[in-house]
Amino acid sequence: LGPGNGIISWSSTRRRTWVEGYATTTRMDDVYEVTGSATITRADGKVITIDITSPLRMAIDCKWMEAGTVKITRPSGGTMVIDYGTGSCDAEAQLTIGSHTYHITLR
Repeated sequence: LGPGNGIISWSSTRRRTWVEGYATTTRMDDVYEVTGSATITRADGKVITIDITSPLRMAIDCKWMEAGTVKITRPSGGTMVIDYGTGSCDAEAQLTIGSHTYHITLR
């Protein structure tokens, strides 16, 4: 296939669970956890998989993910893992590519 030709497909399943704040009338204390996975099939037929390996914790009053991990597996079999931590509302995360881990600041 040449540039601009082919079909890219995305398939995913996810579950969002309301874990905090459901008993109040304000939205600002609501917290959700997301689990699931996805596959991307590129135009050349190669597949990328994305798995939430630890639930992603999202609070309405926080700009970033508070916790959770996502594993991305490339067609070559190499992996990347994004770790959002264990519950702090901050822009800090860790990215692991193969055996190397990097501290990253989210924007």
